[in-house]
Amino acid sequence: MRRTSVCIAFLLFVSIFSLTITIVPENVQGITLFVGGAGPGNYTTINEAISSADPGDIVYVYGGIYFEHLVIDKPLSLVGENRTSVVNGSGMLDVITITANWVNITGFAVVDSGRQWPSNIGSGILLENVENCTILDNYVGLSSAGIALSFSSSNSIVNNTVDWGTGIALGSSHGNDIIDNDLSLSFAGIGLGSSNLNTISGNNASSSYEGIRLVRSEHNNIYDNNASAGGYGISLDRSDNNIIVNNTAFHSFYDGIVLDSSKANTLKGNTLAEAGIYITGPYIENYDSHAINASNLVNGKPVYYWKNRTGGRIPDGAGQIIAVNCTDVYIENHDVSRASMGIQLISSARNFVANNTASMNSHDGIHLRDSDGNVLDGNTAVGNTGYGIVLYYSDNTRISGNDARYNDEAGIHLFRSHSNTITDNPGGASLEESNYNVVANNIAGTLLRESHYNFISNNSGGVTIWYSNYNTVYNNTVFNRAFSSGIRVTNSHNNSIINNTVSWCQGGVLVEYSEYNTIAGNTFSDSRFNGMYLIGSHNNRIYHNRFIDNGRQASDNTGTNYWDNGYPSGGNYWSDYSGIDLFRGPNQDQPGRDGFGDSPYQVDSGIQDRYPFMTSFLFYLPRPPVVLDASLNGPNLENVTLLWTLSPDDGAGYNTVIGYQIRRGKNLHSSIGTSYQLVASLPNGTTSFLDASVGEGDPNDYFYLVCAVDHDNNVTCSKNQAGKYTRAVNKGRDLMSIPLIQSDDRIETVLQTVSFEEAWTYDSLSQKWTWNVKSKPYTGELMNVDHTMAVWLQTTEDSNLTVAGLVPSSTEINLRAGWNLMGFPSFDYAYAVGNLKAEANVTEVEGFNPARPWYFLRSMLDTDIMMAGYGYWVFLDRDASWTIDNL
Repeated sequence: MRRTSVCIAFLLFVSIFSLTITIVPENVQGITLFVGGAGPGNYTTINEAISSADPGDIVYVYGGIYFEHLVIDKPLSLVGENRTSVVNGSGMLDVITITANWVNITGFAVVDSGRQWPSNIGSGILLENVENCTILDNYVGLSSAGIALSFSSSNSIVNNTVDWGTGIALGSSHGNDIIDNDLSLSFAGIGLGSSNLNTISGNNASSSYEGIRLVRSEHNNIYDNNASAGGYGISLDRSDNNIIVNNTAFHSFYDGIVLDSSKANTLKGNTLAEAGIYITGPYIENYDSHAINASNLVNGKPVYYWKNRTGGRIPDGAGQIIAVNCTDVYIENHDVSRASMGIQLISSARNFVANNTASMNSHDGIHLRDSDGNVLDGNTAVGNTGYGIVLYYSDNTRISGNDARYNDEAGIHLFRSHSNTITDNPGGASLEESNYNVVANNIAGTLLRESHYNFISNNSGGVTIWYSNYNTVYNNTVFNRAFSSGIRVTNSHNNSIINNTVSWCQGGVLVEYSEYNTIAGNTFSDSRFNGMYLIGSHNNRIYHNRFIDNGRQASDNTGTNYWDNGYPSGGNYWSDYSGIDLFRGPNQDQPGRDGFGDSPYQVDSGIQDRYPFMTSFLFYLPRPPVVLDASLNGPNLENVTLLWTLSPDDGAGYNTVIGYQIRRGKNLHSSIGTSYQLVASLPNGTTSFLDASVGEGDPNDYFYLVCAVDHDNNVTCSKNQAGKYTRAVNKGRDLMSIPLIQSDDRIETVLQTVSFEEAWTYDSLSQKWTWNVKSKPYTGELMNVDHTMAVWLQTTEDSNLTVAGLVPSSTEINLRAGWNLMGFPSFDYAYAVGNLKAEANVTEVEGFNPARPWYFLRSMLDTDIMMAGYGYWVFLDRDASWTIDNL
């Protein structure tokens, strides 16, 4: 049924339409149909009226509850009576679906769509593949999505109130206006997926888990919104070129604004409190491409987002600090607490971060990524939800005197970060896949996970070692760990546990499934259970320790470990040993005392300490020297000279070192010196050795360990090694690399044994070729060659590439999508092309082939072995970081 609107009825609602409803095309103007109410001829259901309506008509619905699902497939206006007109979907599917352009809905309460996953998913109002619709001044509740747009553009969603699930959701919808809506009771306020060029303005998305969230959405304008008191205020995920201006996000549980894997967004005038700006992503463009100025406030203080700066000082009074690609910047005396991350350094080197407070942040207090050579001194980073201080892929950083206690994660955490120094901090440290670090004089425990060659010394706190090798744990104190062992070693090998004191713990040291560790000079006392407990562990050497008054002194379930160091070095002191000392000698059968009990100490069933000490004085292994350099010298560069530091116990410390041994391997590298031969014994006080006639002219490779020797003939070798490498270089074109770290990496020094006219290389990070041409007055920009590079040479005669330097224990090379020219700085003789492809997502590798000019390259098979001293072209689909070790 249809009826023409009378003048009185028209006057009741014409004001609603005149200013707020989108004008339909002029040729689509119609009449008004009524639903409900007492008027004669009114429709009883909304669907009946919609079915009877022509394009451009108005369907006016009086107050009441209508249990219907509506599909509007023609341009018309659906008008409710001041939100008292209730469309109830009975908990099933979408309540109102719009499939036509130029549809207007206003004045309704739309409730109870499908809400249960995975069935009955539904929206209160769904716009599906439509344009130029207006959804104005409605209430939508109890719906999975309040108002949803799918493949719909140029629509207006204005002044609606939505509670329950996602307030307003856009999928592949562009150019829409989302204005002045109240979404404060929704789980998620506004969500955009693959939706561009929308305007989101004046909305209240407070108290939502996510106020406004964009996923893969670009060129949207987001301004004057309130996204406070939720989990996240405004969150961008893989979304670029958006403008975020003058929004408010107070008291977000996690972050005020998140930029995740996103680029080139503009942030101005946003006001954040108890939360800040969190930037993350895998690529540098995710950090350095944004425009974020100091008009953004965190806790009433400006956000300083600096990028590409050299020198300078962050102005006083920062609320949050983000530095990207900055060098020599001073960050001092700021309180950057209760933000997302207090201080964030990305790809920034040689900066000074001191005396700041970065506490109670929703992520980390101080966060470094891909940032080397920085100093962190005297900062306070406590009570953060993440780490106090964290380094990702960041090397050569000094972390000293920082208070990083009471964080939800570790106080100081390193991930794939090497050669850092962590000293004098009242907080613990955890290292993951991080090598050659020093952790010393800290007041808390230390955790190593897949981390090697670290030095853990003089800390007060427990030590846990998981899957980590060649570490030194020296002179630490562990006291009163009632529910755990003082030191725990799990699936870890070749570590040195020396001169530590562990008292009043559940157990002294637990060693499980670990081999070839040295445990010497320690004191294990008053443990509730075992002073030492070995489970499934073999070939560990345990000597010169004191076992005093433990519940059980020691347990060993394998019988394959060594509980003494032979004679005359001796075994351990056991407080419950009751033997006597009347004899001496390896068999304790010669007259005269020697300080060892004449009968063995029974450690466990069938396991003995053959030479138990009668007294409890302590024993110390000598601390190792550090190899500093190896270089070629002599008239024809025929010699190799080594340099090293004195052992800390040479003339100082425990003053036990009486000399040094030089151990040398020939052609086969071993990280622990297996099969290396003793080539020299030198007196204490010595810091250099000349190995004659093994340099230029000798075709062999050599590897060196420098070892300290004490008066008991205990030997402790350097953790790092030196080496000399030689390969033949034929006249003409060649592709080579340097597998040793050079102290002088100038090209004229590195290639001093090679007769060449031209050298050139390609840097994939800068996508730039550089060269060195000897015959030119200006030789070119290739001035230095390091162990990660590969270099093309044009040689003038047959010669040798001969270099001496330090053997890199582990080398990380950053590879960019596309072609990369790289060296192979490893003496792993079993490393094949297939290994590189698996570890670094490499898809193609090309190596040198002198028989194939002009490019002199061949495609390599997965089974081809990669060789030290040679160069390779590698191709990747995406950026990657590749780490190669010398085993």
